[in-house]
Amino acid sequence: MAEKIVSQSGGCLCGAVRFAVSAEPFFVVICACRFCQRVTGSDYNVESLFRVQDITLSGEDTRVHSHTSEGSGHPVDVHFCPTCGTSIYMKPHRFSDCVGVLSGTFDDPSWFQRDATNTEYFFTKEAPRGMVIPKGFNTYPGHAKALDGSDNTPVRQE
Repeated sequence: MAEKIVSQSGGCLCGAVRFAVSAEPFFVVICACRFCQRVTGSDYNVESLFRVQDITLSGEDTRVHSHTSEGSGHPVDVHFCPTCGTSIYMKPHRFSDCVGVLSGTFDDPSWFQRDATNTEYFFTKEAPRGMVIPKGFNTYPGHAKALDGSDNTPVRQE
């Protein structure tokens, strides 16, 4: 099956950093770990994952803050606008072939599908009380991958 070619863009609050993607995200993570809560300033991060080659940056170069995630125990590079401070994307060291775009930075954040076929919830044990998770979605109390790289077992939301 041929891959669907798309063209979607986004950027920071002030417009100094822009990006474009040439494919749909291969996966979407809704993560409520404390790291993602702090990066986004919100209850959770909606992170759309792309292959490195599917994203192009323009405008100012991002600044990078490297931090070891308390949840995964692995370093993650957070790329943000040097002018306004908007977090644009994250680059996890242990998944070097992908980029996690903070979905709210797209010009149209609803352009791609988010359903039980491509979206999972991580770190639900750290989610704020009252967070609603739709039926049929896979959830994980922590990360989908154990620290040793093996897969954790998802819990399907019923």
